[in-house]
Amino acid sequence: MKIGERNLHYRIELDGIRAIAVLSVVLFHAGVTIIPGGYVGVDIFFVLSGFLITSIIYKQINSSSFTFSDFYWRRFRRILPALFFMIFVVGLVSYKILVPELFKDFAISAWTTALFSSNIYFWTEAGYFQKAAELKPLLHTWSLGVEEQYYIFFPFLMIFIAKWAPRRFTVVLMTVGILSLLLSIYAVYNKPIATFYLLPTRLWELLVGSLLAVSNIPTLKRKITINLVSWTGLALLSAPMIFYSDNTIFPGLAALPPCLGTVLIIWSLKNHHNTSLKRILSFKPLVFVGKVSYSFYLWHWPVLVLCKYYAIDDFTIADNLLALFAAFLISCFSWLVVEKPFRTNFETFPKRRMFELTFTSIAAVTLMGMTVSYKNGMPSRFDVNLVNIIAAADDKSAYTNECNDLELENPDVDFCSMGTAKEGMPRFLLWGDSHAGAIAPVFDAVASEENIKGTFASWSGCPPLLGVQRKHAGQKRDCLADRKFIKNYIEENKQLETIILFARWSFYVENKPYGNEKTGRLMALEYNGEKVVKPDLMVQKALEKTVSWLKAINKKVVIIMPVPEVGLDVPSELTKLIIRPSDRDIRPTMVAYQNRQSKFFDIAEGLRDKYGVKLLYPHEYMCDQKYCNVIKKGIPLYFDDDHLSIYGAMQLNEIATRALIPD
Repeated sequence: MKIGERNLHYRIELDGIRAIAVLSVVLFHAGVTIIPGGYVGVDIFFVLSGFLITSIIYKQINSSSFTFSDFYWRRFRRILPALFFMIFVVGLVSYKILVPELFKDFAISAWTTALFSSNIYFWTEAGYFQKAAELKPLLHTWSLGVEEQYYIFFPFLMIFIAKWAPRRFTVVLMTVGILSLLLSIYAVYNKPIATFYLLPTRLWELLVGSLLAVSNIPTLKRKITINLVSWTGLALLSAPMIFYSDNTIFPGLAALPPCLGTVLIIWSLKNHHNTSLKRILSFKPLVFVGKVSYSFYLWHWPVLVLCKYYAIDDFTIADNLLALFAAFLISCFSWLVVEKPFRTNFETFPKRRMFELTFTSIAAVTLMGMTVSYKNGMPSRFDVNLVNIIAAADDKSAYTNECNDLELENPDVDFCSMGTAKEGMPRFLLWGDSHAGAIAPVFDAVASEENIKGTFASWSGCPPLLGVQRKHAGQKRDCLADRKFIKNYIEENKQLETIILFARWSFYVENKPYGNEKTGRLMALEYNGEKVVKPDLMVQKALEKTVSWLKAINKKVVIIMPVPEVGLDVPSELTKLIIRPSDRDIRPTMVAYQNRQSKFFDIAEGLRDKYGVKLLYPHEYMCDQKYCNVIKKGIPLYFDDDHLSIYGAMQLNEIATRALIPD
């Protein structure tokens, strides 16, 4: 049965749309502030891919010329040569400059990219202590993973529809798309990371383009209508680039405007050449950027990442733009020498040989990536003197992993014990956020020496303050439930004598990251159900509420003051300074520390005077009159930019002793 005709021909304006999409993404990644929502360019690509792939398959099904081998052959030629060329070159550079932990991460992302599953890898390894995006050269390949998974299953869906419901292409695709959209709307609030990375919650964006390809939507005739619809589409496509930010809850419903805008442009400009928007989208320089957009997308991110990583000084917007220009030149070379020849010069190349070459390449990248991963990033590449510095990145307390962020829904949840005492009930509780987890090893050691039993409880990003709620990047973290749970625990365990509070206090007081830190984001804080306008006053009220309650139930209260924040990943920066010798000093100054902590010092010292709280100052053991140390005896004191390593925590033995032993 004849399904319908779709005449496929080159549409120059689609390259113009590609150019807008790729430019929005690369400028967003370069930190250009006028388009804080430039990441929606990826969603534009999804719609374009869905439209073009479905148009091809639909036409071939209609003419009974579709074959899976031909489809995948063309997809392989289109995607893999340029991708593998980029991975190979970036791999060589990474081998020379990336520290083992980062090189191992690159290797894993390389072989998962080769197996069309890097989006799944980046989803599974995401978490509080994940390495910053600025250190992942292949992070951008997550979107290729989504598209490739779509290419794998979608032809089978189309063949199934053609065989069993040939008159219901639109209905079936619309049904699947709506289900995917509903899942995305629901999951973006409950599983935001999975929603961002995985195909089931992104599928509807590709199917929006697919629906346009199979639907018999009448072609617009009147020029005024064409202009109205096309410019409306451009507005829907462009507005999110300007008004969205990294705090926008995305994708979900927020992805609808750019997707619908792309559809409106594709639909309205079909077969119409003399319209204002089509003339703009057909502008030759814009079209050329669209033609090289795939290579530009492939190269822009690793060039930015590796340039920033290798640079000693801070990377400015101008530096980013210069790096993008270099990436564009590399992209043009890749397009001319790799991408274009494989797309156009291999039409007569035997398919069997092509598939053999493809799978051999996939196997080679996978094997090399797995080998580097198995060898833990090949630390033997570097001088032996770097071993201690490099190892510090993994010198993390077990308390930051196994005992952090306990799932309160689990009826068997229990806090981690501290000390080696077997008998009796716990006498102290160390309560805080991830900084408490980082410092926990020294408390465990002192408790063991003194035969004292204690417990530990922490939740990342939740300060030990009653009544405080927070939102991070648009997502609510239920700190209130954590606080209620710990409050009940303290009240029920009356043998607890001492409650030790420790957190990254200045982060909550200032509500902003420190220095050059890239991973922190501003939080929306709530106290007693009301939005916080002045976070320092919130901390003051909440901490006094917490302390007064603990004192009312006869608990000794110890507040550990903030450790110095560095603002730079210490092991990584120290390694770079050895690889590229420089007189740069990454130690935070005492002046900077005092300025950052002054508000919290005033708050805590006021509570000391009012309630008799014991205050302990880590900086007294880490700083001199001018600087705060980040390394001791060749070993870093931090495993990132603000969390103490186990070695760093053990330097605070006297702090733990004074907290646990009465004066």
